[in-house]
Amino acid sequence: MLDPGDQVYLWPALHVASGRLPKVGITRTMIQRRPVYRALLVLDGLGLQRYEVGDEQLTFDPGLGYVNLASDTGYNREQLAGPNGTDPGIGFNRARIRRLSRRLEREHRAAFSERCDDKGRHIKGRCLWRDRSI
Repeated sequence: MLDPGDQVYLWPALHVASGRLPKVGITRTMIQRRPVYRALLVLDGLGLQRYEVGDEQLTFDPGLGYVNLASDTGYNREQLAGPNGTDPGIGFNRARIRRLSRRLEREHRAAFSERCDDKGRHIKGRCLWRDRSI
């Protein structure tokens, strides 16, 4: 059942019902080790205009946890996720990020052992990938 007040779902349903659906693609994505299937609808006609189009210019600057928006009339910064992933939006798995970072650091030290001192600290200078790939 579709909510008649929600244009995001009603608009494609009207296109499908009127026969303006030339193609459907099905994609499979793994989310938290479970397969999730999605249908990609290729619809014929004009796209849904969700917002009123104005004359001002907008700059969109995405970052980790924040999105910065600057326009002719002002500036806004929207927070996507908090430090512990408590806010709606992106949830950061800090423990996993730290494990992956440590793994990359170990791989880096193993590949460029001549660029590290006895304690495993990096010696100043560049590590070139072409030296590693020979």
